[in-house]
Amino acid sequence: MKLKKIIPLCIMLLVLILILNPDTLYISGISYDQAKILLRSEDIKDALKDKNIDDEIKNQLKSVPEIMAFGDGAGFPMTKAYSRYSHLDREVLYYSLSGSRKDSFEEYLYTWPLIGSIPYKGFIQIEETKKEETALKKIGYDTLIGKSITMSTLGILPDPIITPMIDKNDPTELVYVIFHERTHQLFFKKNDVTFNENAAVLLGALTSLEFFKRKFGHQSAEYRAQMEKLDEIIIFSNYIDNFYNELKVLYSKNISGQEKLKDREDLFQKHIDFFKASIKPELKMLFKDFDRQEINNAYILPYYRYYGKVHIYIQVLEKLGGDQNKTLAFFKDAASSKENPDNLVDNILKHE
Repeated sequence: MKLKKIIPLCIMLLVLILILNPDTLYISGISYDQAKILLRSEDIKDALKDKNIDDEIKNQLKSVPEIMAFGDGAGFPMTKAYSRYSHLDREVLYYSLSGSRKDSFEEYLYTWPLIGSIPYKGFIQIEETKKEETALKKIGYDTLIGKSITMSTLGILPDPIITPMIDKNDPTELVYVIFHERTHQLFFKKNDVTFNENAAVLLGALTSLEFFKRKFGHQSAEYRAQMEKLDEIIIFSNYIDNFYNELKVLYSKNISGQEKLKDREDLFQKHIDFFKASIKPELKMLFKDFDRQEINNAYILPYYRYYGKVHIYIQVLEKLGGDQNKTLAFFKDAASSKENPDNLVDNILKHE
């Protein structure tokens, strides 16, 4: 998409969002930032000739057209996304703030036009994030500030590759991030972030694995690294699912909030001890620092939101005979169905 077409599209989208949401100052700031990222982007072919761009970044950008073509063939929708590169002078795209009640998994929800309610809010400046975090803490919420390296506009705008998406020490990461985000372009079930993200983690990892197998072979370092990551995701998924569900049982009990807070500390310690003794030794690439931050509901929820169901969802692939195209189609259909997608997953796994 040419830049002269992007400008009016950005303006139209911004006007629509401002009309539909009262938090106009915040939204206008984020929209302005997104517009700047788009408008200063350049075609990847031009970026490869740009002397101001780091050589390692160029090396990874070279593979993007091939990655995108593979995704087209794998069943993702055709898109103009990731045909351009935009340099960012910051390590993260946005800081994300999320909050949860201390005695339940009731999340603080932010409601936006087009995408519905989501349990996090992005900020450009860390100071703004901490200011709103303080406000959440004052009304009794556990909080977490995370970091986002990319954000999908779900195909509405031609998202570029941005600097935070590129890990100079791990070129396999960009491949995964692209396929993860293209899953969101394929489907996005409104008001069901946990389904969307767990499905995107799985399908992004599986498509990356197939890409490396086709390009480098199953004995290659790239394929083996991605396979190891997927194995670790499954291990951690099962762990965080159990952790989350034990807490969920506690929070559903007919006892006082103070009793729940006391008992949750015991569960926190139990699961962290188990992580250190049994899970961490199995991890070489991912999740190794899980036990190094303060454990609270807001910390657990994003891990569950992204990984808690992957160990279940991957069984759909096995049920469909290892056919990734059928697996992709299944989750796309599940997202568009009026039925709860997890019920559809249960049904196919129970079917003989």
